[in-house]
Amino acid sequence: MTASEGAAGREKMDSGCSARSVRVAIEEAGVALPARTSLARPAFRRPNPPPGWTDLIGDHLVRVDLSTRGSAFKGDVEINPVSRTHIARIAADAEYARRTKQHICSETEEFFLLNIMLGGRPSYSQFGRDIVVDRGHFTLLHTGSPYEFEHSDPMELLCLKIPSSVLLSRVRDPYAFCGTSKLIGGSISRMTRDLMVSLSREIRGLPNDARGMVEDNLLDMVGMMMDQHSSRTIVNGTSARWALHRRAVRYIQENIGDPDMNPCAIAKSLRVSVRHLHRAFEAADQSVHGTHLAMRLEASRKTLADASLKPLSIKEVAHRCGFRSQSHFSSLFRSRFGMTPKQFRTKSIECLQVTPPEPPSLLPDMRQ
Repeated sequence: MTASEGAAGREKMDSGCSARSVRVAIEEAGVALPARTSLARPAFRRPNPPPGWTDLIGDHLVRVDLSTRGSAFKGDVEINPVSRTHIARIAADAEYARRTKQHICSETEEFFLLNIMLGGRPSYSQFGRDIVVDRGHFTLLHTGSPYEFEHSDPMELLCLKIPSSVLLSRVRDPYAFCGTSKLIGGSISRMTRDLMVSLSREIRGLPNDARGMVEDNLLDMVGMMMDQHSSRTIVNGTSARWALHRRAVRYIQENIGDPDMNPCAIAKSLRVSVRHLHRAFEAADQSVHGTHLAMRLEASRKTLADASLKPLSIKEVAHRCGFRSQSHFSSLFRSRFGMTPKQFRTKSIECLQVTPPEPPSLLPDMRQ
């Protein structure tokens, strides 16, 4: 695609894609700026990426400030929805991306981005950790926290966009994987990578009623892959307990507003004994009650942060998330998040009204 065809390329859709699937290849002839004096990294142009590239990444993956380098840029991306997740395959020339607090304040839902490197050696910076991710490794990004991403040479990666609550239900501490690079070396890691590669190729032909099942299997594999790399696995018992723990967490998530949910009700729905259920959570160093409470509070936090749900009263939010008593809910919420539900909602709405500043004339050196 030539520079004159760049704008048209933004609208190009692969004939096999669904209405929400996107595939586009972009090539732009650019004008390079003089090289920067810093030797830490190459010169990057003012944020002025090819037509459609920033919008495509922002609309379907994550919003960032983006700049490219050199006299030309080529990029190719295919993004497909699965069920709750999105899977993308991205290939691009040198670029620099920065996610700021302004981007974060403009969104109500948080995600984890699982990036598996297929080619190139991009660098990432998040939570004060600076890393380079080689081919055959993976890393994790959290969209609820600022980060930077850069590569000076062409790169290709697979990206799985996972709602935070979904990954948190499968992995004890996914934040520990942000700003780290992990080798895809074991059989489970390789199977997870291969399943992602296969899904990225075959997703458009997958029936809608099968997507949820395939996604659950993939997410379970992702959980096992991260368990394999964690010093404290989520479940240290048998694979049966491991599977039961995940089934129970999914059940809680799907029925988060049920005020009558308790260990007995969960065990009955999953057709296991209460004792067996408790043992599965104990193997994960968790409790059924503690996990259930944490997930209800997280659901309430997201509801309060959603500006479109502002008409809901605090009492209605509490009931929606399975709390019978507003006062009890407020007490638990304050204990967890350090402020009352009302204070949190006010702060979240104010944050959404922040006007992002104009981009700088030249993006800063992420290694300074």
